Amino acid sequence: MKKTIFLFLLIFVFSTVAFSTSNSFSFKVGYYMPSELKSGVVWGADYGYVIDENVSLLIGGDLYYRNIRNITKTGEIEDMGIKQEEFQELSEWTGYHIPITGKFKIKFPMQGYRFKPYGIGGVGFGLTHVSFEGTDISNENQKDSLTYTGFVWQLGGGILYRIGSKSNLIIEIIYNRANFEKENENYFTTLDSSGLMLRAGINVLMF
Repeated sequence: MKKTIFLFLLIFVFSTVAFSTSNSFSFKVGYYMPSELKSGVVWGADYGYVIDENVSLLIGGDLYYRNIRNITKTGEIEDMGIKQEEFQELSEWTGYHIPITGKFKIKFPMQGYRFKPYGIGGVGFGLTHVSFEGTDISNENQKDSLTYTGFVWQLGGGILYRIGSKSNLIIEIIYNRANFEKENENYFTTLDSSGLMLRAGINVLMF
């Protein structure tokens, strides 16, 4: 509980500073490979304050989402002179993971080049939700879901490639650590949503 309160306070401080003086925005999309979930698309955005030409203070959020449907063809029907295929959904799995973090980004200048490597890292709060709906061998509906929350940290790096006076292309790799626990009456369960994010995007300076 104390850790959760501390994280909320930390994110609040980061977001207050970042949004009150924000002059940098990044949008990224890529692929996430979590440990105990299905791999899928991840979207991300960072918004914050450029302290100087090489150091930035950011608040960031990411969204991983994956939906898997198991369907089978049951036959064909013809209606209004049009032949249509008929399918039945046997099961559906849905998972998403949302980490929100306060971050520092440090660029490493390369004189005479249009690109800059950088390192980025931060801590924050994350949520993972998984749901399943389907039918068993008795053709009875099954529906279940679970939600985990907890501490996350991220560490990685990438390359900024300058395409304009205030804009850069981004290629980055981030490790997202999100190993959550949930306490029950006399035991606890864990879910490891940790994994690598590989993504590309654009960064815009707004000053």
